Amino acid sequence: MRRVYFLLPNATMTCQVATDLEGIGIRPEHMHAVATHMTDLECVHQATILQTSQFARGVVLGLLVGGLAGLLGGWLAMTFPPPNLVIGVRVLVMCAVIGAMLGAVVGGVVSQDRLNPELLPYEGAMLRGMVLLMVDVPQKEVESVTNAVQHHHPEAIHHVAIPEQPRTAV
Repeated sequence: MRRVYFLLPNATMTCQVATDLEGIGIRPEHMHAVATHMTDLECVHQATILQTSQFARGVVLGLLVGGLAGLLGGWLAMTFPPPNLVIGVRVLVMCAVIGAMLGAVVGGVVSQDRLNPELLPYEGAMLRGMVLLMVDVPQKEVESVTNAVQHHHPEAIHHVAIPEQPRTAV
């Protein structure tokens, strides 16, 4: 699946495009809109926090950092235990699990308000009242869907998301 972005001037145009896309076989659950809270979009699903923010990335990063911090804390407790207290491997595991859980919560909370990097180019337009319609389509249908929207709504600005390429060491 590829994500195709259509930047539309208003909610009315967004509803027209969504209806046209449904007419060519795109299911409503594959269309999501991002707009300001003042824009009324009853005809299309609102994008979720997972689609518009860095929430998932923050949870994963918090999970890793919190788990490592807990592991380090547990190791320190095992290495330098308080007097008359024997600390076993279970404490090490418990510290790592608790650290990972706390890290995931903190990471999610901190990153939920950070805009998804894929949406950054559209942020200014959305703040001016435009609507970003995200449509997930199979790779082989990207061109036909884009052409259909451009044919009926030439004012729609479109962009196809290119999957991130693996990074190579330089």
